[in-house]
Amino acid sequence: MNYKDIIQILAGHPLIKDITKWMNSDSKGLQINGLQASGKGMMLNAIQQMSGAKMLVVMEDAETAAYLYNDINRAMLADKYSLLPSSYKKSPKHGGLDLASEIMRTDALNIIHKTQDNNKKDNSQLSTLNSQLNNGWLIVTSPEGLIERVTPQQTFETKRLTIRKGEIVDSEKVIHSLAEWGFELVEFVYEPGQYAQRGSILDIFSFSNERPYRIDFWDDEVESIRVFDIEKQLSINEVEEISILPNVTAKGDKETISIFNFLPSDTIICWANMTFAIERINDIYDDTLIKQHSEKNVADVLNILINGNIAKEQITNFRHIYLDKRQRTTESSPKLGEVHEVGRGMLTLNFNQSAQPPYHKNFDIVADSLRSFINDGYAIHICSDSKKQTDRIASIFDERGDNIHFTPIEGTIHEGFIDHDLSVCFFTDHQIFDRYHKFSLKSDIAKAGKVSMTLKEINQLQIGDYVVHIDHGIGKFAGL
Repeated sequence: MNYKDIIQILAGHPLIKDITKWMNSDSKGLQINGLQASGKGMMLNAIQQMSGAKMLVVMEDAETAAYLYNDINRAMLADKYSLLPSSYKKSPKHGGLDLASEIMRTDALNIIHKTQDNNKKDNSQLSTLNSQLNNGWLIVTSPEGLIERVTPQQTFETKRLTIRKGEIVDSEKVIHSLAEWGFELVEFVYEPGQYAQRGSILDIFSFSNERPYRIDFWDDEVESIRVFDIEKQLSINEVEEISILPNVTAKGDKETISIFNFLPSDTIICWANMTFAIERINDIYDDTLIKQHSEKNVADVLNILINGNIAKEQITNFRHIYLDKRQRTTESSPKLGEVHEVGRGMLTLNFNQSAQPPYHKNFDIVADSLRSFINDGYAIHICSDSKKQTDRIASIFDERGDNIHFTPIEGTIHEGFIDHDLSVCFFTDHQIFDRYHKFSLKSDIAKAGKVSMTLKEINQLQIGDYVVHIDHGIGKFAGL
């Protein structure tokens, strides 16, 4: 089994139908309680796939957003799921942009923008199921990602170049557009915003993809488009169509808008904690404003960030799902699975999940716990990125004579959980063995590519070559 099988299991939860019913109603708010650990991201994934909704999920901070996205991205729907991070290495207050984060930010905006395009092209009613499923997406973000202004939709469109295999394209015009958008001409591309030309081959590292593209022209015809590895310079796969995008995260643009003005009006915003998110936006804005005021750059802050008041005003145009009990408008406790009003325009649903218990590598505790779940009718699934790990766990049970059977899941999640309504357990091998689990983002590939190219360039240096040291100036390379 794999991640998609987990989603299929969770999609059978009876409350999914109630959520779909809410989405087709006029209610502005939905309270969801009881989602635990990675069950939160997995259930949101199932909800999005079953409903075809456009969903913006706002977590408490950048790290929890990255972990939730890591869980959701296991579905491998790169054209529908993305992370909207801050484009800064630390914060707007300190400055310093992170190119790898800007790849993901541009990718998220491109996913949102493409649905706007589809809406304009589709003359049918978008309330039909097929249209919803085609145009839906799920973007995960945090206050750090929400606070930054973005390029308006109209400007975004003028800075996008679509190239298809087999079409006639003037390569000189492509190069002219790249130069105009600020792309840098280099010998080998290794980071976003670069391009290289060798005869009929044009390499482009767009901000819309984690790896660069290699376009092979036959005269003016696009003969092939390939994604390639930066370090090895070898093709990974061939694609039929690509979108080339510069850095469209609004830095330096005269006209900017908030992310809420960029979103389609039918977007549903899911909040881990809305009150905290708004307060956090205000804190970041105030800190940046104080620092920039001392440097007399206040106008820059107003052009790149929004404050909490703007956010509060603009989010009223959307429908909301609240994932934190503290946001409920009443103290009433509805029964499990019940759908009813808990305040003006607010519905509530109660899931029944719990987090994976701590085992601390003690297989006596593991065996007793799993045996208890099996006796109560629960199906046991253990997730791991390595088949060897699940085989190892199975062999440990066999050697101990525990007679415990489980279903291995190819690909892990961040935190295991139990869904008591469905009587299923999704546990992780790294929690069983008390190992640290770090999220993995698409932009990690771009970071690795830059490092590998830097090392490659260093290894090509010959003794006696002239170099420039960041501290000591010009000198001769004497070896490593």
